[in-house]
Amino acid sequence: MKLKKKMSSFVPIIVIIVVLVVGVGMFFGLNFIPYKGEKPDEILRIDNAFNAEEQYAATLDMGDKDEFVILNLADIQIEDLKLSKHKPTFKMLDKLIKATKPDLITLTGDQVSGVFVRYTLKKICKFLDGYGIPWAPVLGNHDGQWNVTRNGNGDIYLSGKYKNVVFRKNDPSLGVGNYIINIAKNNKSVHTVFMIDSHDSRTYDSGKDYDYIWQSQIDWYDWAVKGIAETNGGKVVPSSCFFHIPLVEYIDAYNGYEEGIYEGGNVNNEEVCCAEHNNKDNPYNSGFFSKLQELDSTKLVMVGHDHTNCSWVNYKGITLAYGLKSGYGSYYNDNVIGGTVVKVNKNGSTSLDYYHYVNGEIQLDNNSENYKSE
Repeated sequence: MKLKKKMSSFVPIIVIIVVLVVGVGMFFGLNFIPYKGEKPDEILRIDNAFNAEEQYAATLDMGDKDEFVILNLADIQIEDLKLSKHKPTFKMLDKLIKATKPDLITLTGDQVSGVFVRYTLKKICKFLDGYGIPWAPVLGNHDGQWNVTRNGNGDIYLSGKYKNVVFRKNDPSLGVGNYIINIAKNNKSVHTVFMIDSHDSRTYDSGKDYDYIWQSQIDWYDWAVKGIAETNGGKVVPSSCFFHIPLVEYIDAYNGYEEGIYEGGNVNNEEVCCAEHNNKDNPYNSGFFSKLQELDSTKLVMVGHDHTNCSWVNYKGITLAYGLKSGYGSYYNDNVIGGTVVKVNKNGSTSLDYYHYVNGEIQLDNNSENYKSE
């Protein structure tokens, strides 16, 4: 009898332990197992004729205006466990959006970082969507980490909860989030915005380092530029490319700018972290820049990734630009933070403006007044 009483006294303790174990297991299961999203099944067939209606993720009309304003936000990088940085970041973004009055907001990757990134990503999505302005993201190297995969990122954007997002997951052979935005004037295409996934990292012979634009993406870009020209009476439409990790050519461009060889502006405060950048003598070059030159459509490339760089350089006919870092996550420089505006003229050319966030205020603060793509 005493033994039964003794055993019965342990029952509540055992139940509590079991509940705690199950609860902890569920917590880790729900929060640490990566959200993978739905398996993508889109197959891109570039041997078919380019169909603008199928391939444009969106067509945005300039209306009566002579300029279309794009506000680029780079490396917002909301860190889920650094809550004290959330409010200042959103305050800055709010002031940027209200000051620049964009027609489109682009995000060049690393929207989030940390452990619970799928929750902070939803927070950013809800915030941006509330302005009623089309917004278009690409993925950075941090966006597919911890509890959400890169494909899962795409599913969050496409969840149906956000009315103003422009995004496509695309054929997985291209990565996640390669798509085309058409800017039109009087129902005529004047400029093409290519949103491109520069991926995460890969292992080279020299070791692990950042990834690059894949050959499948270069082929897709080639097909799209030529297809868009065909739909435009054979005339090449001016374009710009937005992605996260800079091209290898950014190294030579900035060095040449400092030596007075190339026209440019602003400053880099850290090295260019491109594909295989640790291999100083021979970093990997996928040939995307050569394709840009060959097709003579893209005159502006906008990237992020290197948080304290904000240079732009007119390099061999193409402007290679960094967007200002737009948040207080990860490392940053108080003097190099804000947003970057790309103005698309009605003839398809572009111009740049850098809006720095200084002492809680937005200031047009750059030396890019001489920049203008042809």
